[in-house]
Amino acid sequence: METMGVASGKGQLHKHIHIALKEWGSPSRKGIEPFFRLAVFRRRGLHRRLRVVEARLTLNMLLKNYIYELGQLQPSIANVLLQRFSEHITTKQIAYNMGASIETVNRMQAAGIRYLADIIWDDELLGESKEGQR
Repeated sequence: METMGVASGKGQLHKHIHIALKEWGSPSRKGIEPFFRLAVFRRRGLHRRLRVVEARLTLNMLLKNYIYELGQLQPSIANVLLQRFSEHITTKQIAYNMGASIETVNRMQAAGIRYLADIIWDDELLGESKEGQR
């Protein structure tokens, strides 16, 4: 398996997603490297040959697409992720806008990152099984 490895699995992916989201607007490679190892991201255009800004923008676009996909089932959670990371709105401001507590927003954010890890991991495993059938 060329991915992150079954041993590290979704737990590591969860951590890497969180780092990548926190670095959303950063012109650095921090948080990008682990995604180069995922076939699902390579198939969608993320590769080491990209310059740092191109790699960051590509990763952001791919993560945003996954957040939109999550939004089909969990729109409130997806909205929290978009506001928090893409729009750089503070947890406190999101909580105020939603009429919710900061703790609720933090729980929604954590759940959203776990859901993203589930969706991405599932895509990675499905992609491998399809490639194995060829």
